[in-house]
Amino acid sequence: MIDVDQSDYRVDSPFDLSTSGLGPCIGIVVGFQGAVSMLHAPMPDAGGAENFFADLCALIPAEQRAAIRPILAGGLSTTGRSVPAHLVKTRKWVGLELQKLGFGSPHIHWGNGGPLSCHNVKTNIAKGHVEITHHELLGESTTVAVVPLW
Repeated sequence: MIDVDQSDYRVDSPFDLSTSGLGPCIGIVVGFQGAVSMLHAPMPDAGGAENFFADLCALIPAEQRAAIRPILAGGLSTTGRSVPAHLVKTRKWVGLELQKLGFGSPHIHWGNGGPLSCHNVKTNIAKGHVEITHHELLGESTTVAVVPLW
């Protein structure tokens, strides 16, 4: 298992990837031909996602992207109430960028939580899925979703 830190990414990994602490940060996971790619970006619309998207496009032929459904997680409103406007903008930007690149409709798992909550994401290539958990700093982790990679 390789950890993907904040403001980092991995593309075309034959090894499982994980990232944690997706509060308002955005996580993107893409599975392609038995390997996985992952981005953990604080505000991808403000920069930092361009290289990830370019590397994905270099890896995945345009004619194959429509069949791939990226997995989006994090983007938590840490107020526990309504989602702030800048976070709504960021969530929308990520979806539109993936659409412009020709990817299929994403699996979206945004969350809301308290100020000490986040999403953690782990791939399982052998089982062909991604597990998204919601973690409360002072509480337990609960599985939010198990999403197919391919």
